[in-house]
Amino acid sequence: MLQMTDRAADLLRNLRQEAELPENTGVRVYSEVGASGEATLSIGFTPEPLPSDAVTEQAGMRLFVAPEIAGPLESAVMDVIAENGESQLIFRPAEDGGGASTP
Repeated sequence: MLQMTDRAADLLRNLRQEAELPENTGVRVYSEVGASGEATLSIGFTPEPLPSDAVTEQAGMRLFVAPEIAGPLESAVMDVIAENGESQLIFRPAEDGGGASTP
């Protein structure tokens, strides 16, 4: 299952709060076809998962992963990098089979 660092959970919680969404709103990771016809990874807030989503709670955030990308992201970690003073979510390979709890 896709893992999420504490930093990523904190960023998503802050974004959820800024959007004035309820605290039980989760984050869904899914694939969609972009304008170029290529599949892209998308992230959005949603109150409930779709019936086929993989569901977990990590660092106080509900995480829903669409079935078509659950396998490819199985050994990945959602993390945050700071670039030019801005925080960005990234997906990176998990270290030692996990790595969800980073400071």
